[in-house]
Amino acid sequence: MAWKSVWLRSLVIVTVLGTVLAGCATMHKSEAMDTERVLAASGFKMVDMDTPEKLEHVKSLIQRKIIPHDRKGTTYYVYADANSCKCLYIGTEKAYHSYWKAVNKKHSAEVNWDLAGQGR
Repeated sequence: MAWKSVWLRSLVIVTVLGTVLAGCATMHKSEAMDTERVLAASGFKMVDMDTPEKLEHVKSLIQRKIIPHDRKGTTYYVYADANSCKCLYIGTEKAYHSYWKAVNKKHSAEVNWDLAGQGR
């Protein structure tokens, strides 16, 4: 009888952990999709990683952060996502500033919503 109790508790723990991990993965994917929508709307160009070699290169980059890269004297901003879209977003200085304006505008709206007591 004691082994059934241990087995049942173990099953419950594994089920709960699986649910939590699945929820976290879904949240990360959702956040990445939101970011990628704003990047595209801001003028970043999406480049599909349609070969194993390209995908390996994207995996070697810092993931889901906008990183500046200099190429021939011009700064480009790169957002790599090897998991969700398996792509790169590449933007100019203008696209980068447009992205941050959009993010700050969204953040300000969320803060104002909370300050007005609507976020409760």
